[in-house]
Amino acid sequence: MSLDHISHGRAGWLLSAETDPAVPATVGRAVLDLDATAREAADVLEAARRIWDSWAPDAVVRDVERGLYVDASRLQYADVEAETFSVRGPAITPRSPQGLLPVLVADADRAAAGERVTTELADGRVLDLDVSGGALTGAVSTLIREATTRTSDAASVRLVRLVGLDLETDPLGTVAELATSLRAEGLIAPAPAPGQDLRVQLGLEPAPFRPDPARRGDRARLTREESA
Repeated sequence: MSLDHISHGRAGWLLSAETDPAVPATVGRAVLDLDATAREAADVLEAARRIWDSWAPDAVVRDVERGLYVDASRLQYADVEAETFSVRGPAITPRSPQGLLPVLVADADRAAAGERVTTELADGRVLDLDVSGGALTGAVSTLIREATTRTSDAASVRLVRLVGLDLETDPLGTVAELATSLRAEGLIAPAPAPGQDLRVQLGLEPAPFRPDPARRGDRARLTREESA
């Protein structure tokens, strides 16, 4: 959220789920199998979105006369009780420019992230293209066109990532060649206009605040009837 504030709405999340046993060992966690890793990835993504959506855009009131900075009725708890963690919330940072950050999953991470994340929860796919054999622009164009015919939002290609680049022998030459060719074919999005956020550039719908009375930050002061 802080990065989204600093970048004026240009932050996104390339979600990955670690399956290397050395990673959980660094924090004293047990190793999860692939199914458990996928379930936790889905839980983490859903929890993150509830935290991002915990401040209304007008929650910060800065009322000097009343000594009020935040309207608690415009905050809401995350209230996540997942299989391996829980989160109370709300966030400690006001709502960021995009509200909900775009969440993408790269091809290399799809197996570990799991079916639910990649086909239902994510905002789109990052198409991994191996260019270690050189800039085969015709083949790359074909792959991109085939991948962009998907209809599901979660499976829609929102970003292309080039893997296998040898920057020592070909410093950005492959990138320049591909970019020129793909731009001529209309396969590269134009540069963002001033003030345009990443959701817009990726072709995603705006993410409006979704108030939930059961999660209101001031619910401790509500009557039982009001909370129902």
